[in-house]
Amino acid sequence: MRTQGKILREPGAGPGLLMIEGQQYRFSLEGEWKSEVVPKRGLVVEVELDRNLRVVSAKAVPEAQASTDRSTEKPASLIRRLVAKGPSFGLVAAWKRRRNNKTGELP
Repeated sequence: MRTQGKILREPGAGPGLLMIEGQQYRFSLEGEWKSEVVPKRGLVVEVELDRNLRVVSAKAVPEAQASTDRSTEKPASLIRRLVAKGPSFGLVAAWKRRRNNKTGELP
């Protein structure tokens, strides 16, 4: 899955951190960073995640191509977008059941 995110922490003594749709993901310079640009906090990146939602690759996105920042997106709108992408996200159904059990309503 390809998406965009932002760098929260540059890799240094430890792994770097990316914020993608409200979730944090680790990345390293040696394995996943595929850009000539040095990773900096706040930089918009294009990220490829594997089926287990681990970072496969990350690269800087030119400012002109960066989409709207979704790092502060609310969970309900994130779930709606994931549902629209298709049934491969089994976690969506579990979240809806949990939500339904707590409040009696779906998001």
